[in-house]
Amino acid sequence: VSKNLGKQFDYFKGSRFGDDKGNTFSVEAVIAHAQSNPKYLKTLPIKKVAHDRSHWQGDESRMQSADTSHPLLVVKDKGHLSVADGLNRLEKLSRQGATHVQAYVVPKRHIKHLSNK
Repeated sequence: VSKNLGKQFDYFKGSRFGDDKGNTFSVEAVIAHAQSNPKYLKTLPIKKVAHDRSHWQGDESRMQSADTSHPLLVVKDKGHLSVADGLNRLEKLSRQGATHVQAYVVPKRHIKHLSNK
């Protein structure tokens, strides 16, 4: 595990996300799964995930301190992209005028085995 990866895990230690079926996932487990396969790391146009900015919690301080060097975690389900982790990073990058973002794009079917339902 790289030094940078360790810092990233500290940043979201214990974080979880869920889906509309009641499944919950550990951000740490899904990121570890994504990092095991380089095909998941993509450069996305921000406009493909900009719709999720409406879910941003509005914590200006947290957004300003967000480390944008870490990729977002994006789950793809039935062709729809959803930011599972990284809304503060997405908001910061958008405000800075970025047009693209690094993201782990993981098909939901590839992480179902990681669900805690």
